[in-house]
Amino acid sequence: MAVAVRSFRNRKMLLYGRMVGLTLVLGILFGVFQYIGFKELYNQGIKISGNPSESFLFVIFIAHLLHIAGGVIALLIKFLMDRRKNIKVYNIVGLEIVATYWHFVDVLWIYLFVFFLANQ
Repeated sequence: MAVAVRSFRNRKMLLYGRMVGLTLVLGILFGVFQYIGFKELYNQGIKISGNPSESFLFVIFIAHLLHIAGGVIALLIKFLMDRRKNIKVYNIVGLEIVATYWHFVDVLWIYLFVFFLANQ
């Protein structure tokens, strides 16, 4: 995402498109892998109707998937708006807002990972 923002600033639109595409693919793959991981936990007997810790884990999972979906949708909309043929305005504000959103989700996920790792 950072490379996409830098590419947009430098008007390297081909690299910008590739990096946004890579960010979208990685975001979607992360969501898919999270789903697979939590499906495996469910198959092992960890259910949302179990003890409060198990329920809390699933609430975090659902909230994170919603954050990922929001980021993917926002980035896709911004990318499609930038790709319109007849508009060539290089306004980076929207892209920086989407990038900040992605970085927030990154930092939040790292925090949760460290939190759960420290409380094993």
